[in-house]
Amino acid sequence: PLLTVNSFLIQMPEQLLLVDTGFIGEFPTVGRLLPNLASIGVEPGDIDAILMTHMHPDHEAGLTDENGKAVYPNAELIVHEDEVSFWLDEGAYSRASETVQGYFRLARTALAAYEGRTTQVGADDEPVPGIRVFPTPGHTPGHTAWHVHSGDDSLLIWGDVVHLPGVQLALPDAGVAFDIDSNAAAVTRKRVLDQVTSDRMRVAGVHLDYPSVGRIVRKRDAYGYLPEVWQPIL
Repeated sequence: PLLTVNSFLIQMPEQLLLVDTGFIGEFPTVGRLLPNLASIGVEPGDIDAILMTHMHPDHEAGLTDENGKAVYPNAELIVHEDEVSFWLDEGAYSRASETVQGYFRLARTALAAYEGRTTQVGADDEPVPGIRVFPTPGHTPGHTAWHVHSGDDSLLIWGDVVHLPGVQLALPDAGVAFDIDSNAAAVTRKRVLDQVTSDRMRVAGVHLDYPSVGRIVRKRDAYGYLPEVWQPIL
């Protein structure tokens, strides 16, 4: 199946934030973040912080250019401490397949490029006022959803809690080959789906189709996705 890959731009009162950076130059139909930002007048130097859901290539490869240099010269990189520990762990690297070892090298390149301006966070931290860590381990050890809240309104940017909504909303136990711990990912997925339906919280997903923001509803023993009604600001 085709897989959507999204990043999210958040305008705060005094900061401009990104959640994940996607690819740059890896595949012909992705890697459009920079031109899309330019189309609304945002340059890489305008980004103040980048909130990472995790360090898989489709989320972090856009942090650096082909020379391993930081694409976002002024941005603080914010990532869960367990995620950093995993991708820097030599034992985990040696046990990984050749393909996944490539993921390790990409993650390490990105972390090195932002050395000195990386903030490691833990459970319930709020590195930016109004945006809180929502731990979602399993897909990777430090996989993080970001809970954006203001008054009674909230949005959960859940990263890769769901990859294939047509499958995993009907069968939340179904994992994907990229899960580091499929059992933990399934436990996380069911917990998150239950919470966002109970709390009627909007969600945004890196792999949810356009507009990529909506609500999750219960459908007997499964779940469904209702995308937000979307229109441009006139």
